[in-house]
Amino acid sequence: MGIGLAAVFPLALRAAGYDPSISGPAVAAVSSVGYAGLLSGPPVIGLLAEALGLAGALACVCALLVLAAALAGHLSTRTRAAA
Repeated sequence: MGIGLAAVFPLALRAAGYDPSISGPAVAAVSSVGYAGLLSGPPVIGLLAEALGLAGALACVCALLVLAAALAGHLSTRTRAAA
């Protein structure tokens, strides 16, 4: 999963900086969310692993990734329609 997701953060930063009028705050927001996930992710996965087992905890992570991918496609469609 790490190899597959390694490109997501740089792509998110690039997308955040696309609009010059709000690139500074947008990049800061994406960075803050990324670092919050970096700090809170392992403890949350550990708690889920205690409750559901490691396979269940990682299945929850996969489900959240699928949800994020589905929402990203929706946002991309809305952005193209607005332009």
